[in-house]
Amino acid sequence: MDILHILKKDPDRAVEIHDDKQASTFLRQIGIAGAFSDGHTLADVPTVQICGFDGIGSHFILAFLFSGCKAAKENGYLVTCAPRSGFEPGLSTADFVAGASCEPKLKGLRVIVRTPLNLN
Repeated sequence: MDILHILKKDPDRAVEIHDDKQASTFLRQIGIAGAFSDGHTLADVPTVQICGFDGIGSHFILAFLFSGCKAAKENGYLVTCAPRSGFEPGLSTADFVAGASCEPKLKGLRVIVRTPLNLN
């Protein structure tokens, strides 16, 4: 599935990627795969790394990399592509990342926010 094509074709559609291989491919396509530290080096405590990307004008892109969780299925990538049309005009990607990093479901995890060069 070509996520970039889906986002361009339907700018009001939200997309989530749970599959590690598909997420890695998408993150390489948009150029932020290198923003994350190797999850194995952070395996001492449950951790989530969060990186926002604003290079796709129609969507906020948030990538999460979970590591150090006891259950192997809880580790890996989650990528959320949220249509900007569903949010207040003028909301920046940095604000969107800040909001996501405070999510209650991340309670108990060490949260590390990664910043690619093009983040507003």
